[in-house]
Amino acid sequence: QIEFGGIVDSYLSDVPDEISEPNLPCEAENIGRFQITRLIGHGGMGSVFLAQDQLMNRNVALKIPRHLNQLDETDGRLLLKEARIAGQLDHRHLVEVFEVGRWKSGFYLVSRYADRGDLAGWLRDRNGPHDHQAVAELMFAVASAVAHCHERGIVHLDL
Repeated sequence: QIEFGGIVDSYLSDVPDEISEPNLPCEAENIGRFQITRLIGHGGMGSVFLAQDQLMNRNVALKIPRHLNQLDETDGRLLLKEARIAGQLDHRHLVEVFEVGRWKSGFYLVSRYADRGDLAGWLRDRNGPHDHQAVAELMFAVASAVAHCHERGIVHLDL
């Protein structure tokens, strides 16, 4: 986990306002059986796209790491190992990983498309002060998911 964390840290930087990766997919482009619909957003680790799984006929989130062409073989093996570990987790408050694959000179990760928002949106939609019960329920959900990971020897790095 510490070695993988070092790789994660090495790719973290300010998130760009514009896509600076020239090798990211375009709308309607296919990556394997997944057709890109649109960009959802950027994060420190990469870009996330809404895609259509053409085999299963469902929407998915397709994540492509930043610095796609800079991943060496060791980084690739560690990312694949992390994806396999994440694919074994089964908890209602964790996004399910469906698949990992190779695209161009890097990897992509496919997970359940979670469109119910994030903590920033939750806070924005509920001007404070926040109801103690609602905050406690939210924190319990997060703690429960983290505990699920810890019970399996996994340090969750993407809360």
